[in-house]
Amino acid sequence: MSNTLVARALGAGAYEWVRGGREDNLGHSERGDAAALTAAAQSRSVSLLVDGREVRVVEASIPARSQRQAQQAAPFAIEEEVADELEQLHVVCGAIGASGKRAVAVIRRDTVRVLVDPMVAAGAQIAKLLPDFLTLPHRPEYWSLLLDDTRILVRTGPQQGFASDLDLFDCLAARLVSEPRPIGLDLFGECPVPGALLDIPQHRHALPNGTLKLLAEGAEGAHTLDVLPPNYRANVHHRAGGLHLAAGFLLLALGVHAGFLLHDTQRLDAALVSARAAQAVFMARAFPEITRVVNAELQATQAVTKLRAQRGQSLPVLTMLHIIGGALRLEGDALSLENLNYADGILSLRLAAPDIARLERYREALKPQVQVDVVAVEARGTGIGGSLRVQSARGTP
Repeated sequence: MSNTLVARALGAGAYEWVRGGREDNLGHSERGDAAALTAAAQSRSVSLLVDGREVRVVEASIPARSQRQAQQAAPFAIEEEVADELEQLHVVCGAIGASGKRAVAVIRRDTVRVLVDPMVAAGAQIAKLLPDFLTLPHRPEYWSLLLDDTRILVRTGPQQGFASDLDLFDCLAARLVSEPRPIGLDLFGECPVPGALLDIPQHRHALPNGTLKLLAEGAEGAHTLDVLPPNYRANVHHRAGGLHLAAGFLLLALGVHAGFLLHDTQRLDAALVSARAAQAVFMARAFPEITRVVNAELQATQAVTKLRAQRGQSLPVLTMLHIIGGALRLEGDALSLENLNYADGILSLRLAAPDIARLERYREALKPQVQVDVVAVEARGTGIGGSLRVQSARGTP
């Protein structure tokens, strides 16, 4: 038996739902308002399917060491892909795919509120909010297509797909064939095949238990690109049994000896010192121009805001490379380039020079065309090492 109810909104406060899992209900679905859905769920949590036309999934290259860092960077990675302000959107970053990129799902916060708030108000426990096209069955190198009333649901990968109005699908399919083609199409129900995809092998699958049951089976195993915001997800845990368990742990904690509390306090103090040291190292590497850290979060935010403001006025990277390369050629063998990094309109250079005067001469040679700042200089046995930051000169169009 599944402990999940899978539902989707039908509009005007109405919902349709079915139990998840292959063995439950034989496809029998029910309809009603949020209160009826909550009553049907009882102790079960609810996975809510959102109309795929409300969710956009794009692929983005996000260099990050952890999933948490990737999630933090995702909104800025797809900023150019969306028309709405980032504050109006909820962004979810998926795991790294076979292409080396990450799938990023975007949904308007207003859409989430319209879908989820009536259910929360009725007392439902929301576990997931899933784009319906990502609950279609999927096998590697195949595309899955499903006709759902006047919509087409398309799943093109583990975390990729979209939903489209039926009358727009021919146009979208013509664009899809420019991407890596699948080896076959899995067609569910009476799904039509647009002309651009007719030459791809097709495999039809019946829907004996109905569309929602098929999607509910997929929702059971869907863990990626869940677009439910964390403030709704917390509601899943507020159940009577959970409260009783929490009360028991509270009583146990109150009975712990004061010596254990002292030990924990000392451990946390040591962890805090270590975290602050790590924070200082990160700030020094990411923002070397910040020499004194007072409020790390505020100072980092201000630095990023400044960089983003400068990005729209930056020279093309090839132009900047041409400028710094030309100046290096004039210096002959006196200067050598050890490292180069480009991000957000800024080139960071690491140079070896015989002395500070030669480094300053190189900086002066660049100044008429770009803004150059010396970030750091260190002495070496046979000369110096210098770090320079090169960006568009102020006022550059």
